Parts: sequence; structure tokens; C-alpha cells
Amino acid sequence: CHGTAKPGDLSKGSYQSDADRFYTSYKNLQPYLSYYEMTPANGWNYEFGPVVTVPGKFGASGVSKLYPLLKAGHQGVTLSDTDLRSIALWLDLNSDMYSDDLKRDSQASGQAVTPSLQ
Repeated sequence: CHGTAKPGDLSKGSYQSDADRFYTSYKNLQPYLSYYEMTPANGWNYEFGPVVTVPGKFGASGVSKLYPLLKAGHQGVTLSDTDLRSIALWLDLNSDMYSDDLKRDSQASGQAVTPSLQ
């Protein structure tokens, strides 16, 4: 988005050097997102705790710092209604980097994956 200006480098960056396989751009956006973080209990197996989302207090309309910036036309960029809806949906669905934690390398390299069933 803006090179090395705040919120940090939003260029794609490399995922191979990150232990979680997150792109640099995603890691630098995290402070602007609202998400429920789960802690691995055993490898990539997660223990789900109680629901921590509250309507109006999570996602795009609740606490996201990113959505209001983009909706207002941040840095002179105007997004279409479709693009804004896509971003709102992503934020409301926990702002995940990957849809399947077991296949991060495949997804990071651009491959479509089918969900792993556990």
C-alpha cells in the first residue's frame, strides 16, 4: 500500500522466512485488525475456548482500525462497494491469513487447497 510508511511495509514480502508462514504485509496489518487468536495445543491442533466475539465489538464495524480508514478513502484511494464488502467480510471472518492451517506453504505459494478434515 505505501511502502515503508505507517503501518509498516505493506508490500507482499516473503513468507518463507517467517515461522508461521505469514507474509510481511499481513504481519504489519495485524495491529489494525480485530481477530480471535487461538493458541496451538499440540502442533497445529487448537483447543477452542469460549466465544469471545460480541456483536458490534468485533470485525469491520466494531473495532477494526483498517475498515474505517479504507472506507473514508485513505491516502486518496477509493475502493468500490464490492471491494469494501470483501474487506468487511474478511475482517468479520477473523481476518485469517490462511483458510487451512495444515496447508500453509501451498496457500502461501498461491495454490488453492481443499480443507483438511480432522
